[in-house]
Amino acid sequence: MNDQRLRALRRQAAGGDGEARAKLLAERVRCGDLRAEALRSAALLGDGAASAASGTPLPRPTEDFDTWLARLESGGRRLLVQAGLVAARVVLPEWEREHPNDPSLVEGLQAAEERFEGAEVDRYQAAERTRALARLVHDDPAAEAWAVLAAELGPEESPDPGAVVELTIRLRAARAAARATWRVRRLVDLWEEGASRFTLEARAREVLIDAAIAWVETPRLLERVSTQLREQLLAPD
Repeated sequence: MNDQRLRALRRQAAGGDGEARAKLLAERVRCGDLRAEALRSAALLGDGAASAASGTPLPRPTEDFDTWLARLESGGRRLLVQAGLVAARVVLPEWEREHPNDPSLVEGLQAAEERFEGAEVDRYQAAERTRALARLVHDDPAAEAWAVLAAELGPEESPDPGAVVELTIRLRAARAAARATWRVRRLVDLWEEGASRFTLEARAREVLIDAAIAWVETPRLLERVSTQLREQLLAPD
């Protein structure tokens, strides 16, 4: 394809022309600028142009977690790990909101993302950043909520039950976000070690379930993760 035709396709694709975008994606694969596997994965996640360019049937939209996860699994090992990383990044603010002065999870997730992209990162140091959280993220959020609110009251007073429930929900979401981020580090370990697809599927499921707990509204999480995955998969190198 000559440069003039390529520029025209880019303009048309930027203007919302789906057919031009599909042709442009196919050309990027032909030129080695886009992995064919990434194009197919984007189609599995609902990108119409990627579907047309790859010949992969466009799946129906779904709000069902198991159906969505099955699509990720059909996309292969790399897509599973990438989905876990994106989900952990999406829900991490749930932890940061309750623990604004604790950077350990942010640093641990960043290290995992860098390793997934092939950067040389000290695995021991990255593990130590999140090891101390292993006990904390499994503590009882209801007990902590009661203790936090009781500490603000006099010795004869009891926390308002509604306030306890509200704080418990927030702490439970924070814990789930922390578990997702903590577990995704191990998922990347397994990816680097060449673990089987079955093992990666099991670990990725754990990460994604925790992410769903953290966000509560599972359909909204699936949509957000799918959108970010499609953007990552089709981004220029």
